[in-house]
Amino acid sequence: LYLNAIDAMPNGGCLFVSAEKDSFGATIKIRDTGIGMSKAIIEKIFTPFFTTKKQGTGLGLPIVKEKIEESAGQLSVESEEGIGTTFLIKFPNV
Repeated sequence: LYLNAIDAMPNGGCLFVSAEKDSFGATIKIRDTGIGMSKAIIEKIFTPFFTTKKQGTGLGLPIVKEKIEESAGQLSVESEEGIGTTFLIKFPNV
């Protein structure tokens, strides 16, 4: 997720990472100030072999999502074109 965030900021920007404990469990937020994604792109990012990069396999995000879900977690994304993207990773209390 960090590498994708850095790639999404070709002209520089900021990468923010935070974590907090809440009633669900733990939430990790990864936010960038990059180019953002359209809704059409967001609908495809977890599909294996889908990529918007010139070089890449399109397997990174599907694997990240699979590993998080194998650990009983949830991965979601919010993005706005020209503003940036936020990935939220939530893990339940155990």
